[in-house]
Amino acid sequence: MKNADIRTKLHRYIDEADNKKVKAMYTLLEESLSEPGEYSPEFVAELDRRRESYRKDGLSVSMSEMDARIKKILNQAK
Repeated sequence: MKNADIRTKLHRYIDEADNKKVKAMYTLLEESLSEPGEYSPEFVAELDRRRESYRKDGLSVSMSEMDARIKKILNQAK
């Protein structure tokens, strides 16, 4: 099943689930949920590393190159 299908199915389930089930799911996922704009320390460290790398080397890729890389990664994930 594709991620988009899973998301749709989960959204539909949550919309129709009774309060007891919604609270149970929230309890299971509560620690992994973050507030909007809140990032993990690992993610922030990776952003810092990339920013410093760019400042030091000044290397970047074009949008078309990034698009090609993303498409390649998505095709490999299928």
